[in-house]
Amino acid sequence: MKTAKVIVCIQAVLAVWGALTLFSWAVDRSDDGQDGAIVGVLAGLALLVLAGLLATAAFGLSRGKAWARPLLVGLEGVDIALAFMSLFTGDLTALISFGLAITVLVVVTDDVAKGWLTD
Repeated sequence: MKTAKVIVCIQAVLAVWGALTLFSWAVDRSDDGQDGAIVGVLAGLALLVLAGLLATAAFGLSRGKAWARPLLVGLEGVDIALAFMSLFTGDLTALISFGLAITVLVVVTDDVAKGWLTD
């Protein structure tokens, strides 16, 4: 379970970093008078929501809450689907995301995890 908590926390931090990067990109585009800044803002907001959900799931894992498991299964399932699509665009870094999501899924669906996440 500790492995899953660490990975989920790393994913949340990376989501916040990605959101800040997108916000910076959007500000630069709007300062230059270019279109498309709203896309960066919306994508950044989506990443902040994702970071919040991941942080909530990590909190639930650390407290042994049963609701954290289905939340993580859903979030990591979406991550796997997005990583799989990114592989088709030639983004080999998606393999890292794919591997981390699979690791979290294996850990939280293990029988030991099912017994530990009871509250």
